[in-house]
Amino acid sequence: MSPSGRELARAGALLAGLALLAAGCGIPLSPAAELSRTPPNLYSQVPKGTTPTTVPNTTKHVRIGIYFLNASETRLVETVALVEPPATPAGALDLLTYGPTAADFEAGYSTALSVQPQATVGVRVNKRTGVATVALDNTFNNLFGTPLYDALAQIVYTLTDPGLGVRAVQFTQDDIAYPAELPSGSFAYRPVTRADYASLAPLPRPRPPGHLPARP
Repeated sequence: MSPSGRELARAGALLAGLALLAAGCGIPLSPAAELSRTPPNLYSQVPKGTTPTTVPNTTKHVRIGIYFLNASETRLVETVALVEPPATPAGALDLLTYGPTAADFEAGYSTALSVQPQATVGVRVNKRTGVATVALDNTFNNLFGTPLYDALAQIVYTLTDPGLGVRAVQFTQDDIAYPAELPSGSFAYRPVTRADYASLAPLPRPRPPGHLPARP
């Protein structure tokens, strides 16, 4: 190998080593890279035998809507997640709190929920009444006005997606009823529904591809 070739090889090895060191030390990635990482076990895996150019067999998956904010942050926008059945409210909230995917980010979609640190939202559903009780963490204490009711609307629309068995959402914090801010500026301690956030409803349009199964 010529001297110049050895120098290039040495430089390449050095850069690779620095990249590994940065990853090991937890140095944050760029926003696009951070959003493109898929949390383990959230998305369904592509069946074995497929390739990046093969359309995966999704017959064993169910579709649920995950709601983010559109590019102008004036309306919700529905993206689609393909998950292994059964789809659950807790699983839907996991996808919502993780934030937009890289494809969503590139389309201009955003979220009002805290991503760094990631919001933690617990849920339990009364199957008889169809009311989901959602426990909000302290990241919601930093939201006021529009960002707050945008975040609550994202949760309400995501949980009341058909197939999840939820018709209304009761917000709580520290086991106490949480005053859900509405677009009108009023607050509700009762269970809220999509009707309470109708002004943020997505504009009618075909469902976008949104969340797709992650490759293994």
